[in-house]
Amino acid sequence: KTGVVADTLADRIQVRVLDDMGKDLADTAVEFIVKEGDAEFLIDGVEVVNYQVLDNLDKVLEILADQNGEAKIRLLLGTHSGIIPVTVRVKNTALQLDYLVELLPGAPARLEKIRGDQQTGVAGHRLNQPLQVRLFDQYGNVMAGHALQFSTSGGGNFTPSSHMITDSLGNAQVLWQLGRDSGLQQTTVSAVDLKQAALFVAQATPNSSPALQLQDRYVIQEGRPFMLTIPVQDAEMDSIVLTVANPPAGSTLQGVTFSWTPDFSQAGLYPVQFIATDH
Repeated sequence: KTGVVADTLADRIQVRVLDDMGKDLADTAVEFIVKEGDAEFLIDGVEVVNYQVLDNLDKVLEILADQNGEAKIRLLLGTHSGIIPVTVRVKNTALQLDYLVELLPGAPARLEKIRGDQQTGVAGHRLNQPLQVRLFDQYGNVMAGHALQFSTSGGGNFTPSSHMITDSLGNAQVLWQLGRDSGLQQTTVSAVDLKQAALFVAQATPNSSPALQLQDRYVIQEGRPFMLTIPVQDAEMDSIVLTVANPPAGSTLQGVTFSWTPDFSQAGLYPVQFIATDH
């Protein structure tokens, strides 16, 4: 059986007592026992014989079966989500039935930031720490399986997704890749059916451009192969794409290696430009 915290369990816990011949046993003493759980018996129209709370905090309610041999009660659920074991037994016999009542959290009420706020990173790059939030209902129960939305206006993105579902502990987390612009960037986390949102901010520092370490001039001879490995460095260790502008006829650029074997008609000055772009 399943119910929501601070509510009445919709379905009654109900048993029927029969003798060996299948005949209803009216006025039979039946005990309902709530074990280790946050719930109270709701007495409405049943004849209570006895009620007690044992030393181990089990709550025992004894009632009499009606003329049809039926004994039934309702539960007023507490504010702590979880599983409540309920045992129903015929008093002074070995006859018993066991139930499990699951208390589900209520409506979402609070979204709490766990970690990842106030970080500093490079624009266009992923921050070191994930953004992590936890969702609670109004009684402080964590909420599993609830949809969250991560959104940013700075052009960044989130891994694995901007749409997340809270785990069994009510948590959800993403890795935030900042947008390309330097300065203050923000991410808002919102939950379905909750007006409150969580705000994360990060300071994005400018991305450093790749650096090429080349001589101003290279002298090569006609008819002889020339090969140049172009040294490129990037402070953020980004992947680099190298292109060439104004390449001489017959030359090639493969990766970071420029190759050219000028023929005997190509003597002259060539203003070749190499361009490195990081990603």
